[in-house]
Amino acid sequence: MAPVPEDQAQSPRKPGRPRIVPPAPFPEVAASPGNGSNVVVAVAPVGVDLSGFISIEQQIVAPVAPVITDAKGQGAIVVYLGAGDRYSCAKPGKVVRDSYEVAPGKFEIRYSVSESGMEAHVFESRDLLGHLIPQRIVGNTANPAVQGRPFCRCAHPEHLRLFMREVDEAKRHLFRLFIPPEANGAFTRYVQEKERGMREQQQFEEDLIRNAS
Repeated sequence: MAPVPEDQAQSPRKPGRPRIVPPAPFPEVAASPGNGSNVVVAVAPVGVDLSGFISIEQQIVAPVAPVITDAKGQGAIVVYLGAGDRYSCAKPGKVVRDSYEVAPGKFEIRYSVSESGMEAHVFESRDLLGHLIPQRIVGNTANPAVQGRPFCRCAHPEHLRLFMREVDEAKRHLFRLFIPPEANGAFTRYVQEKERGMREQQQFEEDLIRNAS
């Protein structure tokens, strides 16, 4: 029997006490001695391979952005309640209109939300000569707050959410939204998920600052 090197020599063990065999270098497994010996074999854990996954510990998952339209493809109505007869703005992102051939000679129009580019929204009730534009104002309605006010169509969910939250210096809402009934559920879910994600992001940033101090 070959002598045991000094650096691997084991201290005398008491009868019945198992002898610990040093594990083989990972990922090899140390061989167990023959039958009849009271020996414990220490093995390096293999663990799970994370190379095929993406860590989202510091990432807030964005909600799916639905296009807010009615059955005819018309967007929601956004009514301007601020001062004056004209207001315009541009917001990041846009709704893209594409045509797809679903059958020979038959095409289908589909809309999708794009994060690139900008989309302009113009609210005006009169032309450059001061003439009223009936197609651009709200007609007779049971709500006097919006009657005769300029409006525009909008199908972008984030733009609609921003319009819904925008207020003037006196904290009065600048816009009133009218969502198509068939799109109301999708828009409500989008707003809830978006604003929940914003709160989580804010909490995450506050935790980072608190832990760093």
